Amino acid sequence: MKKILMVIFTVFLLAGCAMLGTHSIQGVLKGSNDYTVTVRGVSGALTIDKLFPEIASMLVEFGADSSAVAEYTRGQETYTVETISFLSAKSALGVYTLLEPSGAESLKLGYAGSKSAASVQFVKGDFYVRILPGRGADTEGALGLAWVLVKRIPGATIPPDLYEFLPHDRLIKGSAFYFKGSHAFQMRFPPDLAKILSINGAIEGVSGKYLLEGGNTVTLLKVHYTSRTRTVEALQSFLASREGMRIIPPRQNTQYYTLINPDETEVYIAEYGEWLLMFPDGPKGGEAIPMFEYMLRSL
Repeated sequence: MKKILMVIFTVFLLAGCAMLGTHSIQGVLKGSNDYTVTVRGVSGALTIDKLFPEIASMLVEFGADSSAVAEYTRGQETYTVETISFLSAKSALGVYTLLEPSGAESLKLGYAGSKSAASVQFVKGDFYVRILPGRGADTEGALGLAWVLVKRIPGATIPPDLYEFLPHDRLIKGSAFYFKGSHAFQMRFPPDLAKILSINGAIEGVSGKYLLEGGNTVTLLKVHYTSRTRTVEALQSFLASREGMRIIPPRQNTQYYTLINPDETEVYIAEYGEWLLMFPDGPKGGEAIPMFEYMLRSL
């Protein structure tokens, strides 16, 4: 009787999952000749905190519209599979870059994949999937299950480009960062800066570290707003927050503000249409000026 009830419960969960958001997770969460599936929970965008409480806010910012947690069993092996669908492939890939474990081994799996000691994760189409080996299982078995699941998910041949707005010349490898909303932004930048720049009101943003001619490095921050009005508001908000600092306004041959910190390091900031550009950590002496002007020309 208990087995019959479990089957009925699973069927109803899968049916409900298929109606969540704009995507069907049901196509991923199905059994095969090798695996049986028991769904442990499903959620829509408004209830995603029930399954992923620690990262729910960030997932919502990236446009997560449905999710599910299921247990896959093959013989004596058990795996937990976490599946999250998004409104776009770009958002799914963006979340993957933020959640990928440090030091994980990269894999050619979907748009991007990796394997660590504790899990296998990949992204394809609008889906992010993480597989955690449980009782009687290991990561090699999780990788085998990942290949089963990735074939069920549709997706374009070419993955979306998260960093299309970052110039590649002198970009330090591994420093590129993509965000949507303040929760991801605060993984790299101070919380007060997120509020000052109204990051929650922006469309998206990127950042990366660049090597300067003199050997120092500088961080580029580019934020995309919904309109030039929003960009100007963010710029003015930042300038107002730095009251008391020496501020050099745009001149005849420049299009940006220069702010001098007490230690003589420099900040550069400019607005260009719907984009805000910023070097928050320029070295002193104007060393970053040629690079910042290059960034402005690249728009």
